[in-house]
Amino acid sequence: MVGSQRRVHASFNLFTPCATRFTDTSNGWFVWRDGDIPQEDDRFLEPMHVEHLAQHIPELVTYLALPPGWRVLLAPDYEDVWYDEDMLHV
Repeated sequence: MVGSQRRVHASFNLFTPCATRFTDTSNGWFVWRDGDIPQEDDRFLEPMHVEHLAQHIPELVTYLALPPGWRVLLAPDYEDVWYDEDMLHV
C-alpha cells in the first residue's frame, strides 16, 4: 500500500513522491502532486494498492524499489531523485 493523494492519476503534471519507513500495512511511499501536503487535511492522503498506482501512474512503479529516505520529482521531460534523511523521521 502507498499513501496517495485522493484522485491521483496520470493527467497530473507534477508528482512528488517520497519514501518514509516501512510499516506492517504500508511500503512507506506517499504520492501527491504539487507542493506540500496540507497539514490541516487529515484525509489528503488515502491508501492505494500498488497495483492501482501502476494503473494510474505507471512511471512511478520503478521508484517504489528505493529504500526509505528517497524522494522523487517527476514532471513532463523532467526527473529528479535524491536522498532526504528527514524523510526517515516523518
